[in-house]
Amino acid sequence: MGTRVGGNRSDEAQIASQLQRKDTEIEIERKERTKREVQAQGIANAMQIIRGQLSAMYIQHEAIEAQKAMVNSPNHTVVYIPVGPVGVPLTGTFSTVPASTTAAVPAQ
Repeated sequence: MGTRVGGNRSDEAQIASQLQRKDTEIEIERKERTKREVQAQGIANAMQIIRGQLSAMYIQHEAIEAQKAMVNSPNHTVVYIPVGPVGVPLTGTFSTVPASTTAAVPAQ
């Protein structure tokens, strides 16, 4: 019995079909990746626009409006909200480390 050097045409057609199917799958994945990248860029652009238009005063206003809505809600509970010197809610990112680590000097 001799070793078969070439496959029959049916095997070759099947292999060619599998290769074509794999190429199609790869192309679909490339297009999906491109779609996700475009979506992510759109979200990033929208976030940049929003960040550029938000002011501290607007955020405080929105915080106050949210509190007003919560007061009239049947599901509200006690919520402690840090406020600044003029009584409006503080907004922003705050350090959890105390500003000063020195002990207070008692009044005389």
